[in-house]
Amino acid sequence: MSSPPQSPPQKKQKTATKTQFSDILEDIILSEILPRLPAKTLVRFKSVSREWKSVISSTQFAKTHLTHLPSLSSRSVLTLDYSCNFEALDYGDYNLDFCRFGPNDRLIASNNLDFSKGPNNEPFNWLVGSCNGLALLVPDTCFKSDFRFVVYNPVLRTDADAFIEIQHPQGFNIPTDPLFYDNLSFGFGYVSSHKDYYIVAIKFPECLTRPELVAFVYSFTTREWKIKESPRKDQENRLVLQDYWVNRIGVLVKETLHWGIAIGENKCIVVFDLISQGEFTKMELPYADFGEGVNFAFSLCCLNDCLCAWGIYDVGEVVEMWTMKEYGVQESWTMLFRHRSVDYYCRDFFGLTKSERVLVSYSRDELMLADFSRDPPETFLVPEFVDKVCVVDYVQSLVSPLAVTGREEDG
Repeated sequence: MSSPPQSPPQKKQKTATKTQFSDILEDIILSEILPRLPAKTLVRFKSVSREWKSVISSTQFAKTHLTHLPSLSSRSVLTLDYSCNFEALDYGDYNLDFCRFGPNDRLIASNNLDFSKGPNNEPFNWLVGSCNGLALLVPDTCFKSDFRFVVYNPVLRTDADAFIEIQHPQGFNIPTDPLFYDNLSFGFGYVSSHKDYYIVAIKFPECLTRPELVAFVYSFTTREWKIKESPRKDQENRLVLQDYWVNRIGVLVKETLHWGIAIGENKCIVVFDLISQGEFTKMELPYADFGEGVNFAFSLCCLNDCLCAWGIYDVGEVVEMWTMKEYGVQESWTMLFRHRSVDYYCRDFFGLTKSERVLVSYSRDELMLADFSRDPPETFLVPEFVDKVCVVDYVQSLVSPLAVTGREEDG
């Protein structure tokens, strides 16, 4: 007599199904959800488990996370104070409500860093620029001695791969007299098609028998400096940078660096395409004689991914802002606003909030939001953001400077 059929092991099947579901859910979290979270949140999530730490710390995850940055970020800046404290401010979604800017939320890194002091204990208090979450810094001592650039990801804080140092190029000699600082500058950018980051150190020689422009370009991939020289076209006048020293850095738009210059009485924009890295070219300003006088007549900035130029009038009390709506098209220059202020002068402009207010860094080393559609402009001071010697556009990322130079593989 045959035995009755046995019932299937339902409990084991349920357990197996539950395990499979958990594995699928874990894969979805790691591959689809985590890459869409802010970098600071992900750094905290490293403590969830060894697996999460391994995944989040990987170079591939950092690359994947980088592709989601446009959807993660609204408008933000990275600030550096005189004590080498880094703070980030996300201002794009805010109107007047700054209550979310608590110190624990915005402080990224403090001066307890291996590179935060130079050879003579001076802080690295010049923030050249930021690209994909990486900040480029130089020390004050670069104007007196041999120096190294520092590339740092503040989100990674004191991790071993949070920063690297890069020796400055041979032949890029810094003048000891501050009066001659107007002939040098730096730039920092990334070229997606090259998958490479570049530092540009640029000089405008004083001697009229020398090339009118000499640039040293450092590739993170090759870890080498290359020299680019632009033949002198004007035998009577040298190129002079327009901007104030604290802001005299190349403005990055469309993977291209831009500097405001004067050649004698003529003012224009010098352009260096990081993609082709060919000859330096010149771009015209919105109109002839833009800005008052010759020295410090105008500055450049980037507002919401557009190249902008702002002319300075009446000894800095009047600012006139223009934007190039279609990059490279001279006829697309459009005036955004013109305003007068007797209480402060503007040092730099950043992006627009959703309510059309502009973030401004001004003469008191503070930040404010300004509504230039009103006359006079309505301004709102950002609470507790004071003594900011440097402010740059910024997005938070997990990109490791060590990884992008290939030094991680070197061990």
